[in-house]
Amino acid sequence: HPRVVKLMRVAIRVDYLAMERPNIFHTHQLLKGMVQEDVKRGKLPSATKPPSYETFRNEIGRTIAARE
Repeated sequence: HPRVVKLMRVAIRVDYLAMERPNIFHTHQLLKGMVQEDVKRGKLPSATKPPSYETFRNEIGRTIAARE
């Protein structure tokens, strides 16, 4: 879902890349909460699941590579 991709990129930017010692697990937990909150608010379909840890880790890798 495009909104989940947007949330993933926001979480990476505002949490992971802002940390002195980035922690993928912490940021993934934050992202899961963001997706659940959007489902509750009706911004995402109720069946929407957050991306897996591996998918999220890969997106972080792509984001970092794009910045270099």
